[in-house]
Amino acid sequence: MGTGETNSFLIAVIIIPLVLLATLGVLYALERRLQRQMHAHLNGFRGELRQLQDQRRRLLLEAQAHKVSDPEPYGRRAAALHQRLDQVQRQIKSMERQRESMQKRMQLLSANRLRAIMGSPFYWSMLLKDRPVAARLVDRTRQAMQAAVQARQAIDDTSREVGQQALDLQQLQQQVSQLLGTLRERGLHGDLMETAIQQEKQARGALAQIPSIILGENETAPAHQIDKSGIASIHQVVEENRPMLDHLLIQTQAWEEQYSETAAQVAVLQRSLSALEQGFTSTPAEIDTSNIRAQFGQMKIIAQNLQDTLSRLEVESMGAVAQEAGRLTQAVQEMQEQLKNARARQVALEKILAELTGGLRQLSLDCAALASRAFPVAWDQSLRVLTDLNQQTSTIGPAKKSRDLDQLDHDLALVTRLNEQRHSLAQQVQQIAEQHGELTLLLSDPELEHLSGWLQVNRHLSAAAQEYAPENWPRLDAIGSLSSDLQSLEDEARRLLPSESASGSHAIPEAEVSARLQATRRLQESFRRLRKRMEAIQQRLQEMQNSEKQARQQLESAQSTLTQLAFIVRSSTFLTENAAPELARLQTEIQGLLDDLAQRQRGSLDKKARSAAALVERSQISANHWLDQLGQETQNLLTEISALLTSLDNIAQLQDPAIAEARRLLSNAGALGASSYAGKARYPLNELIAEFKRRSDYWQAGAAALNALDDVENPVSESYQQASQHRQQTLEVFADLETWTRQARSWPPTSISLEAERQDFDCLEMQWKSLRNEHLRAIQLVQQLGNLSAHYQSLAEKVRQGVERAEHERIQVQTIENEIEEYTQLWQSHLQTYRDEPEVAQEIRGFLNEAENELNLIHRQYQQGTKNYSQILQALNLLHRKLRLNQVALDADHALDTSGNVRRRR
Repeated sequence: MGTGETNSFLIAVIIIPLVLLATLGVLYALERRLQRQMHAHLNGFRGELRQLQDQRRRLLLEAQAHKVSDPEPYGRRAAALHQRLDQVQRQIKSMERQRESMQKRMQLLSANRLRAIMGSPFYWSMLLKDRPVAARLVDRTRQAMQAAVQARQAIDDTSREVGQQALDLQQLQQQVSQLLGTLRERGLHGDLMETAIQQEKQARGALAQIPSIILGENETAPAHQIDKSGIASIHQVVEENRPMLDHLLIQTQAWEEQYSETAAQVAVLQRSLSALEQGFTSTPAEIDTSNIRAQFGQMKIIAQNLQDTLSRLEVESMGAVAQEAGRLTQAVQEMQEQLKNARARQVALEKILAELTGGLRQLSLDCAALASRAFPVAWDQSLRVLTDLNQQTSTIGPAKKSRDLDQLDHDLALVTRLNEQRHSLAQQVQQIAEQHGELTLLLSDPELEHLSGWLQVNRHLSAAAQEYAPENWPRLDAIGSLSSDLQSLEDEARRLLPSESASGSHAIPEAEVSARLQATRRLQESFRRLRKRMEAIQQRLQEMQNSEKQARQQLESAQSTLTQLAFIVRSSTFLTENAAPELARLQTEIQGLLDDLAQRQRGSLDKKARSAAALVERSQISANHWLDQLGQETQNLLTEISALLTSLDNIAQLQDPAIAEARRLLSNAGALGASSYAGKARYPLNELIAEFKRRSDYWQAGAAALNALDDVENPVSESYQQASQHRQQTLEVFADLETWTRQARSWPPTSISLEAERQDFDCLEMQWKSLRNEHLRAIQLVQQLGNLSAHYQSLAEKVRQGVERAEHERIQVQTIENEIEEYTQLWQSHLQTYRDEPEVAQEIRGFLNEAENELNLIHRQYQQGTKNYSQILQALNLLHRKLRLNQVALDADHALDTSGNVRRRR
């Protein structure tokens, strides 16, 4: 039989039964826990049911004293109580059916033990799902019971509630009686009022039938002293009279409010008439108010009649009186507003008429002043309008003459219209005056006086600017039309300036002042635009000359710098590979631009200058980029060197010439400027040559040091990685061993001890840690790392084998103990089966107690160290045999064995 077949056989014979036993144990424990939970829930549910049944019986006994046939309001409340008790009874029956269902299902599960164990996660979970249903039944039954208790309490509170209703009805009747008395005192009468008084009297008589003990103020609980028939009669009185008194209260309150509003309307009318009468005294004598005074007298008589009506007012006519008082008040307020507006219009008439008269005088003076100045204005249209306004103003008359309201409105409208026309004429005259003043200032401006001398000087500038090609000038400068524009400006100046400035004897018609002003403005604006244009042409000419000179100097400086840089590039293999092709292209482009600048007659000078600046900038950027590449390459070399040194230092303190040279190069990095290589280069062209030479030399030294260091680091790192891997594997094995060692005296037991392997591991760890502090050559370190790797690997394998043997021993003990537990469970089930036979049950119970005590003793002996692994194993086997072969006597001829079979006694 091969090794693979042996392992398969061990799995089939040992491991699979162990797994099955463990599964059965877990299922049994789960079944026991679920069974206890269900028993506890069912006991609680049964207690809730008994409590609710007792409470219902008590309420039912109390409810027998109250019948549905009792007089109201007792009959209705008794019916509600009996209905609530019937609902409680239905809920209790539902609880009983639920309890019986759960009890039967539990008995079925307990009777079939094997089925309960194998299917416990399913059957018991299904049974436990009934717990929320039972809880909801309990909650609904409690709610129904609470409703029944409240219905019972409502019957007890009937007399108190009816008594309180009677007291409330008495207070309502007293309030209505008080309101009716108040209305009678104010003189209100009528059919509706008499009807309300009769209804209140009827309600007072009905209240007199209620016993005085109910309505007494000094009794603490008078209603409890009256029987059901008395309470029912009181209830009937309340139900019959309450709606009528509620209606009377609302009606009388409305009458009181309506009377107050009517009286207030009449009072407002009287105050409005008094205010109107005072307004007559403050009205000026110029306003005729005879018509309004006649209406005022009639309204005063009607208001007095309404005031007299208030003392003998009928309820039915209160609305009409209030409406008439409101109408008259509105009419009086309208008359007050007419008087107020008349006074305001009189004041406005006086003010506007004074403004109109003064404004016409001022217009006459303004027109006369403009007709007498230099470059005088000839008025023709405005004078006709001014004369017409003066004539219409004279027809209005003085402001203080007597006018009625209609005449006052007419004269105010006419004065307002004439004043608006005067405003319009004044604005027109003011506009002409402003234009005339601006024209006078323009004609006397010194700027226009020197126009001829300026034209002569700029003819020479125009000739100088036209020597350059047209594309060098902006389109706004219009070099091609410059000469004709200068001539047009000169012709317009001759037309406008000499004749106007020579003499002021010719007047300007008022309609032409604006046109003359616009023409003179255009002349001045044309001169200013042309002057600004000539200044721009002069500035542009100077800029082109400076730009040409600057571009030539930049190109010549860049050409010299690139020539020197070419020598450094050719001396370095890295720079030759990355910079040489682009350097040659830049040199060729610079020479081409120098040739273009020498020919002014071709092309745009600005374009040539921009190309030169761009090429110089590109040359500088490219050179700095090559410098960045060289610096980045140097930084990469230093980073690799530093990483290799760090890796070696983490392993041991090595002593080799290549390592010493690499450390020296890193320590000199700051002094040689290598620490600044990480930043992006921003050197101008004239400083790049020295920086290129310094960085190129340092790069050469770094490349040589890195090659030498690689030859040392490769074998050391390889050996260290292999040794570290074997050490880590050993550490993991011993980490698991720590847990195993802490359980050395725990159950199940074992005979294996790995203390010697632990000491070997500690010795290897001391050797590993000592490597960091030793100063070795690389070849010596590689040799020692190889030895440590082999020892770690061998020790880990040895520990694994010991742990496997120990686990095998523990599994053997666990298997025996699981079988002991299984036999114990079998005898426990036999005990349940024969619990009604005291002698058999007593013998089984004694045997189980003895087996349990013996198993506990075996555990204690191992944990205390009084017995070793072999002795513990022997004791467990003996206990296992005893449980398996034991028999219990049933009678003189028969006995029960472990499997539950009945055999003849041996």
